[in-house]
Amino acid sequence: MSLHLVINEPYNFGPSGRVLVDYKFFISDNINGTYVIFKEKGKELRAFSSVQTRWGLSKFLSLDSFNNPQKGFRDRDFCKIGAELLVSKSKRRKETLTIINPSPSEITPKIRRFSALNSSPQYSEAFQLGGRQWKLKVRPQRNERGMWLSVHLEAQSISPGKLLFIKAILRVLNTDPRRNKEHTVSGRLYAGNYTCGKPSFMPWGNLLQPNGGFIHRNELAFAVKILTISDAKRTDEPVG
Repeated sequence: MSLHLVINEPYNFGPSGRVLVDYKFFISDNINGTYVIFKEKGKELRAFSSVQTRWGLSKFLSLDSFNNPQKGFRDRDFCKIGAELLVSKSKRRKETLTIINPSPSEITPKIRRFSALNSSPQYSEAFQLGGRQWKLKVRPQRNERGMWLSVHLEAQSISPGKLLFIKAILRVLNTDPRRNKEHTVSGRLYAGNYTCGKPSFMPWGNLLQPNGGFIHRNELAFAVKILTISDAKRTDEPVG
Protein backbone atom coordinates (compact mmCIF):
# COMPACT_ATOMS: atom_id res chain seq x y z
CA MET A 1 0.00 0.00 0.00
CA SER A 2 1.22 3.49 -0.83
CA LEU A 3 0.06 6.69 0.86
CA HIS A 4 0.61 10.23 -0.42
CA LEU A 5 -0.33 13.81 0.32
CA VAL A 6 -1.57 15.74 -2.72
CA ILE A 7 -1.97 19.51 -2.55
CA ASN A 8 -5.43 20.68 -3.60
CA GLU A 9 -4.57 24.04 -5.22
CA PRO A 10 -1.14 23.62 -6.83
CA TYR A 11 -1.07 27.10 -8.39
CA ASN A 12 -2.01 29.12 -5.29
CA PHE A 13 1.44 29.31 -3.71
CA GLY A 14 1.95 33.04 -3.44
CA PRO A 15 5.27 34.81 -4.19
CA SER A 16 7.53 31.91 -3.18
CA GLY A 17 6.03 29.51 -5.71
CA ARG A 18 6.02 26.64 -3.20
CA VAL A 19 4.72 25.44 0.16
CA LEU A 20 6.99 23.72 2.69
CA VAL A 21 5.39 20.90 4.67
CA ASP A 22 6.55 18.58 7.44
CA TYR A 23 4.27 15.58 7.82
CA LYS A 24 3.75 12.18 9.39
CA PHE A 25 1.24 9.45 8.64
CA PHE A 26 -0.46 7.27 11.25
CA ILE A 27 -2.81 4.28 11.31
CA SER A 28 -4.99 3.14 14.20
CA ASP A 29 -4.18 -0.08 16.06
CA ASN A 30 -7.70 -1.11 17.10
CA ILE A 31 -6.50 -3.94 19.35
CA ASN A 32 -4.34 -1.80 21.65
CA GLY A 33 -6.18 1.51 21.16
CA THR A 34 -3.02 3.26 19.92
CA TYR A 35 -1.63 4.77 16.72
CA VAL A 36 1.33 3.52 14.68
CA ILE A 37 3.26 6.48 13.22
CA PHE A 38 5.16 6.54 9.90
CA LYS A 39 7.55 9.31 8.82
CA GLU A 40 9.40 9.71 5.53
CA LYS A 41 13.17 9.46 5.88
CA GLY A 42 15.42 12.33 4.86
CA LYS A 43 14.69 16.05 4.97
CA GLU A 44 12.29 17.42 7.56
CA LEU A 45 10.47 19.64 5.05
CA ARG A 46 9.10 18.76 1.62
CA ALA A 47 8.38 21.45 -0.97
CA PHE A 48 5.04 21.27 -2.80
CA SER A 49 4.97 23.24 -6.04
CA SER A 50 3.16 23.31 -9.38
CA VAL A 51 5.71 20.73 -10.56
CA GLN A 52 5.84 18.61 -7.39
CA THR A 53 2.26 18.31 -6.13
CA ARG A 54 2.59 15.00 -4.30
CA TRP A 55 4.81 13.59 -1.54
CA GLY A 56 4.48 10.41 0.48
CA LEU A 57 5.43 6.79 0.95
CA SER A 58 5.38 4.39 -1.95
CA LYS A 59 5.69 1.52 0.55
CA PHE A 60 3.49 2.70 3.40
CA LEU A 61 2.30 -0.71 4.60
CA SER A 62 2.38 -4.23 3.22
CA LEU A 63 -0.95 -5.85 2.42
CA ASP A 64 0.03 -8.82 4.59
CA SER A 65 0.39 -6.53 7.62
CA PHE A 66 -2.75 -4.60 6.79
CA ASN A 67 -4.87 -7.77 6.50
CA ASN A 68 -3.29 -9.50 9.52
CA PRO A 69 -5.99 -9.56 12.25
CA GLN A 70 -3.29 -9.66 14.95
CA LYS A 71 -2.07 -6.20 13.86
CA GLY A 72 -5.46 -4.61 14.48
CA PHE A 73 -5.31 -2.21 11.52
CA ARG A 74 -8.71 -3.31 10.17
CA ASP A 75 -11.97 -3.20 12.08
CA ARG A 76 -14.21 -5.32 9.86
CA ASP A 77 -14.28 -3.28 6.61
CA PHE A 78 -12.94 -0.05 8.16
CA CYS A 79 -9.59 1.41 9.10
CA LYS A 80 -8.45 4.79 10.44
CA ILE A 81 -5.55 6.44 8.59
CA GLY A 82 -4.53 10.05 9.14
CA ALA A 83 -1.81 12.62 8.64
CA GLU A 84 -0.17 15.18 10.91
CA LEU A 85 0.90 18.26 8.90
CA LEU A 86 2.97 21.32 9.63
CA VAL A 87 2.79 23.96 6.87
CA SER A 88 5.78 26.30 6.88
CA LYS A 89 6.70 29.69 5.44
CA SER A 90 9.99 31.62 5.40
CA LYS A 91 8.81 33.04 8.70
CA ARG A 92 6.36 30.77 10.33
CA ARG A 93 4.27 30.01 13.37
CA LYS A 94 4.94 26.39 14.05
CA GLU A 95 2.09 24.22 15.29
CA THR A 96 3.07 20.73 16.37
CA LEU A 97 0.52 18.03 17.14
CA THR A 98 1.64 15.05 19.18
CA ILE A 99 -0.64 12.03 19.48
CA ILE A 100 -0.17 10.52 22.92
CA ASN A 101 -1.02 6.87 23.32
CA PRO A 102 -2.61 6.81 26.79
CA SER A 103 -2.46 3.87 29.13
CA PRO A 104 -5.39 1.46 28.60
CA SER A 105 -5.93 1.33 32.36
CA GLU A 106 -8.59 3.29 34.27
CA ILE A 107 -8.10 5.68 37.16
CA THR A 108 -10.65 5.61 39.99
CA PRO A 109 -10.62 9.03 41.73
CA LYS A 110 -13.01 9.92 44.54
CA ILE A 111 -14.64 13.03 45.93
CA ARG A 112 -14.27 12.62 49.66
CA ARG A 113 -16.82 14.12 52.06
CA PHE A 114 -19.24 14.52 49.16
CA SER A 115 -22.58 16.13 50.01
CA ALA A 116 -25.67 15.87 47.80
CA LEU A 117 -26.97 18.99 49.58
CA ASN A 118 -24.04 21.17 48.45
CA SER A 119 -24.78 23.34 45.39
CA SER A 120 -21.16 24.55 45.03
CA PRO A 121 -18.62 22.74 42.81
CA GLN A 122 -16.97 19.75 44.46
CA TYR A 123 -13.64 18.32 43.29
CA SER A 124 -11.87 14.99 43.32
CA GLU A 125 -8.28 14.63 44.34
CA ALA A 126 -5.78 15.27 41.51
CA PHE A 127 -4.74 12.23 39.47
CA GLN A 128 -2.24 11.48 36.69
CA LEU A 129 -3.50 10.27 33.31
CA GLY A 130 -2.11 10.60 29.79
CA GLY A 131 1.01 12.35 31.10
CA ARG A 132 -0.95 15.19 32.75
CA GLN A 133 -2.62 16.09 36.06
CA TRP A 134 -6.44 16.12 36.14
CA LYS A 135 -9.34 16.62 38.53
CA LEU A 136 -13.04 15.85 38.29
CA LYS A 137 -15.48 18.68 39.04
CA VAL A 138 -19.15 18.02 39.84
CA ARG A 139 -22.07 20.25 40.74
CA PRO A 140 -25.87 20.29 40.42
CA GLN A 141 -27.16 21.88 37.22
CA ARG A 142 -30.78 22.64 36.39
CA ASN A 143 -32.38 22.56 32.93
CA GLU A 144 -35.92 22.19 31.57
CA ARG A 145 -35.90 18.50 32.53
CA GLY A 146 -35.00 19.07 36.18
CA MET A 147 -31.85 18.91 38.30
CA TRP A 148 -28.85 16.97 37.04
CA LEU A 149 -25.38 16.01 38.16
CA SER A 150 -22.83 17.85 36.00
CA VAL A 151 -19.49 16.01 35.65
CA HIS A 152 -16.44 17.61 34.03
CA LEU A 153 -12.85 16.51 33.50
CA GLU A 154 -10.54 19.43 34.33
CA ALA A 155 -6.93 19.69 33.10
CA GLN A 156 -4.46 21.21 35.53
CA SER A 157 -2.01 23.96 34.46
CA ILE A 158 -2.34 24.29 30.66
CA SER A 159 0.31 26.83 29.67
CA PRO A 160 -0.46 29.61 27.13
CA GLY A 161 -0.07 28.45 23.53
CA LYS A 162 -0.88 24.83 24.38
CA LEU A 163 -3.89 22.96 23.04
CA LEU A 164 -5.24 19.58 24.10
CA PHE A 165 -7.71 17.52 22.10
CA ILE A 166 -9.17 14.80 24.31
CA LYS A 167 -11.76 12.03 24.28
CA ALA A 168 -12.46 10.12 27.48
CA ILE A 169 -14.94 7.85 29.23
CA LEU A 170 -16.29 9.12 32.58
CA ARG A 171 -18.16 6.74 34.87
CA VAL A 172 -19.92 7.39 38.20
CA LEU A 173 -19.61 4.20 40.22
CA ASN A 174 -22.36 2.50 42.17
CA THR A 175 -21.91 -0.25 44.76
CA ASP A 176 -23.94 -2.32 42.27
CA PRO A 177 -21.87 -2.17 39.03
CA ARG A 178 -25.03 -2.72 36.97
CA ARG A 179 -26.20 0.75 38.06
CA ASN A 180 -23.02 2.63 37.07
CA LYS A 181 -23.62 5.76 34.97
CA GLU A 182 -21.26 6.35 32.03
CA HIS A 183 -20.74 8.92 29.24
CA THR A 184 -18.06 9.57 26.64
CA VAL A 185 -16.90 13.20 26.57
CA SER A 186 -14.57 15.12 24.27
CA GLY A 187 -13.22 18.64 24.00
CA ARG A 188 -10.62 21.15 22.85
CA LEU A 189 -8.81 22.41 25.93
CA TYR A 190 -6.54 25.43 26.37
CA ALA A 191 -5.59 27.94 29.07
CA GLY A 192 -8.93 29.77 28.84
CA ASN A 193 -11.09 26.63 28.61
CA TYR A 194 -9.62 23.66 30.46
CA THR A 195 -12.67 21.45 31.10
CA CYS A 196 -14.84 19.07 29.09
CA GLY A 197 -17.73 17.01 30.32
CA LYS A 198 -21.44 16.35 30.45
CA PRO A 199 -23.77 18.93 32.07
CA SER A 200 -26.66 16.44 32.36
CA PHE A 201 -24.65 13.38 33.36
CA MET A 202 -27.32 11.74 35.56
CA PRO A 203 -30.40 12.87 37.53
CA TRP A 204 -29.39 14.59 40.77
CA GLY A 205 -32.20 12.75 42.50
CA ASN A 206 -30.26 9.49 42.12
CA LEU A 207 -27.79 10.84 44.68
CA LEU A 208 -30.55 11.68 47.16
CA GLN A 209 -32.03 8.18 47.27
CA PRO A 210 -31.48 6.45 50.65
CA ASN A 211 -29.09 3.55 50.10
CA GLY A 212 -28.97 4.45 46.40
CA GLY A 213 -25.46 3.08 46.13
CA PHE A 214 -23.75 6.11 44.59
CA ILE A 215 -22.64 7.78 47.83
CA HIS A 216 -20.75 5.27 49.96
CA ARG A 217 -19.17 6.33 53.25
CA ASN A 218 -19.59 9.98 52.24
CA GLU A 219 -17.59 9.40 49.05
CA LEU A 220 -18.58 9.66 45.38
CA ALA A 221 -16.35 7.41 43.26
CA PHE A 222 -15.55 7.55 39.53
CA ALA A 223 -13.67 5.68 36.83
CA VAL A 224 -11.84 7.68 34.14
CA LYS A 225 -10.30 6.29 30.96
CA ILE A 226 -8.72 8.46 28.26
CA LEU A 227 -9.37 7.11 24.76
CA THR A 228 -7.46 9.69 22.71
CA ILE A 229 -5.32 12.69 23.58
CA SER A 230 -3.47 15.00 21.20
CA ASP A 231 -1.07 17.63 22.53
CA ALA A 232 -0.60 20.69 20.28
CA LYS A 233 1.87 23.55 20.75
CA ARG A 234 2.32 26.82 18.85
CA THR A 235 5.72 28.49 18.55
CA ASP A 236 7.29 31.11 16.27
CA GLU A 237 10.53 30.09 14.57
CA PRO A 238 12.47 30.88 11.39
CA VAL A 239 12.89 28.36 8.59
CA GLY A 240 16.49 27.32 8.13
